[in-house]
Amino acid sequence: MDSKPNTTAQQSPLRRAQGSANIPKWSPSAVFSQFSSGSSRSQDSSEILSSSGTRSSDGSVQNSPASNVITPAQRATFEKKELPARFYDADPEDLFALISGMLLQLISHNDTIPLHPADLTRFHSRAPPGISVEAYLRRLAKYTTLDKPCMLIILIYIDRVCERMDGFTICSLTVHRFLCASVVCASKALCDSFSTNTHYARVGGISLVEMNLLEKEFLNVIEWRLMVTAPVMQHYYASLVNMHPNYTLAPMLEPLPTMFPAISRSSHAAS
Repeated sequence: MDSKPNTTAQQSPLRRAQGSANIPKWSPSAVFSQFSSGSSRSQDSSEILSSSGTRSSDGSVQNSPASNVITPAQRATFEKKELPARFYDADPEDLFALISGMLLQLISHNDTIPLHPADLTRFHSRAPPGISVEAYLRRLAKYTTLDKPCMLIILIYIDRVCERMDGFTICSLTVHRFLCASVVCASKALCDSFSTNTHYARVGGISLVEMNLLEKEFLNVIEWRLMVTAPVMQHYYASLVNMHPNYTLAPMLEPLPTMFPAISRSSHAAS
């Protein structure tokens, strides 16, 4: 793996304030709400394909080159791709683009919020890992056979944890470890078979002890509410597609079932 997330959250450097201490935190549902209401945002939601700034070890933000930002003129030239109406019919590559884009948008905004000692959690690293969010998500998918519902449910878990932890945000210091814990818990909740924590720890770049602690912390915070119905999944999927500049959603021709198709796959042996 390119870089191991640091396991010592208590020694994390405090992020420097990049504006008012009253900046509201962003979660997926907050971004969806802002997009649907058309309210102003610090970063336009249709720019989620652009690279996010990263936070260095001293707490400062290093912005991406301006050439990565999609301008309105460039956006108008894109030919939108029509995605399937139902989330479980979507191409995994398109889901990667949708979910990674949302995560980058959350990080870009939440990295501007001052971090106080009381807000530190086990999900915090001392510094952002050297692997990008998209690359890390792809690594998890490649070596754990991450299924489409398990990918999409990550955003729902973010909302649920943010509701229960006022000071918690998905930022450059928390996203990698949160993704790892989410994948472990989602796989065990949704899949007929899953990998061992030893395997998940190796893939995630953390120790087995830390993997177990992250899983325990995640389950306690979320109050073991791991299951999600198909309509909720569909809402998140449709919201992601509708706010993306390159995608459009095909019309729903058949009613959505209450539960999505069962997931069955072979488990990975921990060698």
